[in-house]
Amino acid sequence: MQLFIKFGKEEHLKQLQKDGRLYCKSVLEFAKLENDEARGDQFENVIRLELLNDKIIWLKEKDNESADWKKLNVNFAQFKLSDEEYKGNLFCMSSFSLDLKTDEVEIILDTRFLEKFGTHYLLVLNQPEFFKRIDKALSDKNIDYRKGNVEYKDLKNHSGAKTIFDKDILFSWQNEYRIFIETDSTEFQIFNIGNIEDITEVNQLSESTTFRIRKGKSLNEI
Repeated sequence: MQLFIKFGKEEHLKQLQKDGRLYCKSVLEFAKLENDEARGDQFENVIRLELLNDKIIWLKEKDNESADWKKLNVNFAQFKLSDEEYKGNLFCMSSFSLDLKTDEVEIILDTRFLEKFGTHYLLVLNQPEFFKRIDKALSDKNIDYRKGNVEYKDLKNHSGAKTIFDKDILFSWQNEYRIFIETDSTEFQIFNIGNIEDITEVNQLSESTTFRIRKGKSLNEI
C-alpha cells in the first residue's frame, strides 16, 4: 500500500484543494530549471546515456578538412542523448509505503521536504477517487497519461536507455510518484479535476517531520 502526499506552501495546496487545478510544468521546464536543486534536473529530457571508459577518440578541427586528426585518450566520459523538443507535462507527489499488517506505521521525512518545498502538505485520503477524477479530466480532453513511482539510479554511471520514470539517486529522498501527461506541449499546462476538499486534507509540517499512522485513525504528525 502507498500513501500519497504533496508538499508545498499552504496557499498553493489549499488552492489546489478548492479549485482542483493541477499545475504541471513541462519536462523541458524541469530540465532547464536552474537555482532549484530540489526540482531542477538536467537529466529530465535525457533519453539515453552511454559510458566510455579507457577509450581512444580521434578528433579533428571542425569545418577544416585539411586539419590533422588528433588522438584523445578518454579515461572516463559519458555521452547524453537529449530530446530538446521533449513533449509532455508532469504532476508530482511523494509516495510512502505502508505495512497494513502492523497497528502503527511511522514515516520519518527528510528535512529537505520542509526546507525545499514548503511548510505544509496535502494528504490524499481517498486515493481511488483522486485518481478517478484525474482520469476523467484527462480522458475528457483525449489526453493519455502514465503514472508510477520513480526509479532512482546512479545516472552518472549509467549506460542505456533512460525513461521519464528514471531519476538520479541524488533525488531519492523525495520518494517521487509522478503522472506523466502526454501532451504536445513543451510549456506549462493546467488541468482541472474539480474541488477535492472532500478527499484530501492540508496540514502543517513540524520541524520533526515525523508521521505516525494508527489503524482506524487518520494521519497524525508528531
